[in-house]
Amino acid sequence: MRFYLLCLIGFNFTVLPLAAQTVVLPTSAGGKASTISDKPDNALVLADKVRNVTEIGLSGYDAVAFDMRPRLTRGTPFLVPGWAMGEVLLGNQDQPIEGVLKFDIHNQQLRAMRPQGDSLILASHAIKTFMLRPTGPDGKPVERRFDQVPSGLVPSLGVAFAENLSTGNEVSLLKLQWKTILKGQVESTYNSNKPTDSYQINSQYYLRWADGSMTPVKPTSNSILAALAMRQAAAAAVEAQNKSKARTDAELAAIVRRVNDKSTTKQ
Repeated sequence: MRFYLLCLIGFNFTVLPLAAQTVVLPTSAGGKASTISDKPDNALVLADKVRNVTEIGLSGYDAVAFDMRPRLTRGTPFLVPGWAMGEVLLGNQDQPIEGVLKFDIHNQQLRAMRPQGDSLILASHAIKTFMLRPTGPDGKPVERRFDQVPSGLVPSLGVAFAENLSTGNEVSLLKLQWKTILKGQVESTYNSNKPTDSYQINSQYYLRWADGSMTPVKPTSNSILAALAMRQAAAAAVEAQNKSKARTDAELAAIVRRVNDKSTTKQ
């Protein structure tokens, strides 16, 4: 049965209309509150403006100089640009809730669409795991699972979610992805005088062991096998005899899956 994620009573969320939003800034003495349009392509400059306006209100100076020109941001903060069917498992529940989802990997936030057409930002700390089913190149849905990982793996991130590429009883292979904004220069094109930034994707791979500990690895056969050998020496040694080099996430996941199978068989 499909449920839209509407019954998350007790969990924090923020209503985000899909259209442009408005943020209310601090009022000046005797003045009215001012607003700034928060469109998807200038979220960073919005934050900069809010911070600077606050500095003006709190400082003893008459003004703080900052660039008021709207900034352009190329790309998207989302892992998959469009909405996709999926499901969410909350930390206090046994059964997942199905809904229409979108994963913002820049802010590590999961959004859920409501029937009204706006969306909710789900409280990240309450999410244990979630699944997205975006449409693949062949037109069929592809299941992608994401698990909450310990905070602090990446210093700039708080609560974060890594894609589970290979799940096993002994060890799993996770891929943590996040986007940062790369500051750009002013574009000197016709009718354009706007600074242009861009989203830059970053990734880090981890082996997650049965006890919950995480070992960072590089996306190479040698790095993964070396890390596996620390706890699964015999199985890793057998796998090392395979001289083919993994080059894709699927091939890396297959290495971990085979080591898992060998370790489970021996027990």
